[in-house]
Amino acid sequence: MSTIVAQICIRRDTAANFTSANPTLALGEIAYETDTRNLKVGDGATAWTALPYINPYRAGTAAAPTSNTVLGSGAGAALQSGAINNTMIGISAGLNVTTGTENTFVGGGAGITLTGNSNAALGTFALGSNHGSSNTAVGRAALNAHTGNHATAVGTNAALLNTASDTVAIGSGALDANTSGTSNTAVGRNALGANTTGAGNVAIGGNAFTASITASNNVVIGNDAGQGIVSNLNNTLIGANCGQLLVGGTNTVIGAVAMYQVTSANGNVAVGNNAGRYRGATGNTALASATESIFIGNSSRAAGDSQTNQVVIAGTEGVGNGSN
Repeated sequence: MSTIVAQICIRRDTAANFTSANPTLALGEIAYETDTRNLKVGDGATAWTALPYINPYRAGTAAAPTSNTVLGSGAGAALQSGAINNTMIGISAGLNVTTGTENTFVGGGAGITLTGNSNAALGTFALGSNHGSSNTAVGRAALNAHTGNHATAVGTNAALLNTASDTVAIGSGALDANTSGTSNTAVGRNALGANTTGAGNVAIGGNAFTASITASNNVVIGNDAGQGIVSNLNNTLIGANCGQLLVGGTNTVIGAVAMYQVTSANGNVAVGNNAGRYRGATGNTALASATESIFIGNSSRAAGDSQTNQVVIAGTEGVGNGSN
């Protein structure tokens, strides 16, 4: 019986030549990039440029694997030697990343086109289009379109469209429409969900401050609080449902359901549960408008609508005497 000695060689070429020719590999056919040491296996239908690499731990040049950890089909497919200390785990995680240092991406498509440094993304498409640095995204599509720096988003679609820096969004849908509004903090499901360009806002509570689009320098704390504020400035609202329909600026409202239905309010202070919510002696008609008035005490209220400079200070159920 004779022995046959044979050498098997697979298809091989440089990465540039494969890309230029863009062949379609036969089903099960293996091809090797001689300059990057990467492998692809054909499926009989997909052209080279669209076919993912199969290397379980790979990088774009011979120098890169010593400092990057990559796991998943297509993950880190474009890494170059300038990429250092990156971790990319998941199908297409960091797919188009070429350079960058100390980034961590876990999830399919996480950090898919990142160009910055010191970012962390956990979740499918988290930080998907990020071009900034020092950002943290946890949750599906969190900070997906982000281009700024020092942003933190936790929750599905949190800060989804955000491009601004110094943003904090915690909760599903929090700040998900924000584009260029900087220095916003939203904690709670859908908090500041409609905000696009308003800046310097703080919203804490489920559905808090949900209507804001361009409003700035407001503080809203409480579930469903401040839902009517769209473009106003310098309001402070603390309490569940307080100022829920409020429209106006420079108001300070503290207490559950305080100034609840006031749709035209400027320069008011209301402290106490239901403070500034109603008007009139009977206390069962909603207050709609007030200016530069003070309501202190549970259920303290105005004498009537559209009055100015009322001062009501009472233990409970105090009623104003009208404009001063």
